[in-house]
Amino acid sequence: MRRIGRGGASAFLRLPLMLAVLVAGTALPSGSGWAADSEDTADWPCPQPRAPNLTAGLFWEDPPIPADARWQDDAALVALIDAVTARGVSVAEGSARLAAFAEEVPQAARARVLPVLFAGLVARIDEQHRSAITSIERLGRRQAAIAAKLRTLDTATDEDSLEQRDLALRAYRGQSQMMGAVCRVPTELGARLGAYARVLHAAL
Repeated sequence: MRRIGRGGASAFLRLPLMLAVLVAGTALPSGSGWAADSEDTADWPCPQPRAPNLTAGLFWEDPPIPADARWQDDAALVALIDAVTARGVSVAEGSARLAAFAEEVPQAARARVLPVLFAGLVARIDEQHRSAITSIERLGRRQAAIAAKLRTLDTATDEDSLEQRDLALRAYRGQSQMMGAVCRVPTELGARLGAYARVLHAAL
């Protein structure tokens, strides 16, 4: 195991202050309060509120989406939904494809076809959204575990413990850098669905 020299050990003795600064800058989990409007926030590390689901009602009013919308039975709709919700497809590109599709649907049929199309978009993007929520909660649990370990090592002075604290602090910093991008994913998915709703509404 790598040993820390005298200078390194001296620097690590100052880590309680460093840890306090790190915690203040990266929102160390503190139990409740991450997302006050959520029923289950124990594993939620993001500043954005936890929204477990995306629903059509958040983005769409009229014409109503049929309760039995069977978008899965239409190969063209399935192919389009797969294309515009694929990872790496920009909102602008997806919106353009949806607008082009809507233009090809006869005007008289759009009030019937486009709500069904949007039902498929909601189903697919909500699936991605729920997957993102699960990943964020997993990351939150991991981050909380590292934070707990750091707290137990906060006053350590022996070299082995100091090295463990060094490794834990590095892991915490690495995950904190990752957290910002990961926390944005649910918001970005909601924004995508909202943009697609506006495109389809404009074509009605």
